[in-house]
Amino acid sequence: MKIAITALACAAIFTACTKDNSGSGAGLATMEMAISHQASGKAMVLNGDVNTPNGEQIRYTVFKYYISNLTLLNDRGEAQPSAAAYFLIDESDGNSKILPFNIPEGNYSAIRFLLGVDSARNVSGVQEGALDPAKGMFWTWNTGYIMAKMEGKSINSPAPLQNVTYHVGGFKQSNSVLKTITLSFGRNVTVKANQQLALQVKGDADKWWTGAHTIRIANLPVVMEAGADAMKLADNYANMFTLQAVEVK
Repeated sequence: MKIAITALACAAIFTACTKDNSGSGAGLATMEMAISHQASGKAMVLNGDVNTPNGEQIRYTVFKYYISNLTLLNDRGEAQPSAAAYFLIDESDGNSKILPFNIPEGNYSAIRFLLGVDSARNVSGVQEGALDPAKGMFWTWNTGYIMAKMEGKSINSPAPLQNVTYHVGGFKQSNSVLKTITLSFGRNVTVKANQQLALQVKGDADKWWTGAHTIRIANLPVVMEAGADAMKLADNYANMFTLQAVEVK
């Protein structure tokens, strides 16, 4: 699976924004956000049995979600030019978990991104790359993209074949599962031209099951439409990201 927008394309986007950002023709730096997943306190391994925080057994077979509209915040908390890119993060594809692009040199304090696909893209017709409906992350033109997908097997599931199927979507205001995630660096970080800002981010699958809502497989083995259950899952998994390391190379 290829990342939706290549580093070259993102570089073009940020090049167009650099002059406005610096006011003095600042140079370009690079950024790489590397995401790793864990489950039950260990590195996630698909098709391996683990337990949820609620004591139920789960064997994850699919774990993927969209990240889009990445924005860095400067040392004053102001949003800098966004990368107009859409990434499909897929645990089965290691390359999809490394997000590279160019950024203006500057001082930064946080990164912000949308967990999901923004409303405009949900009603923009047939698209390509990570947003291609052939990726299996799209329902219909009315309900739009599946923002996050978790599938697996569990002895606790009353569904046929002991399936666990969570396809979380919904972009309209009444049932939106879109979540804006902000990860603070904890300090101001200066990145100069030709340097790289390297971020390591952990995504914890355990957060799907606990938090704002307690999700039990025995009671809710399947979610495949927009609505209250999808929104509960999104409320939980919005907290799955932790920034583990920030480094300038």
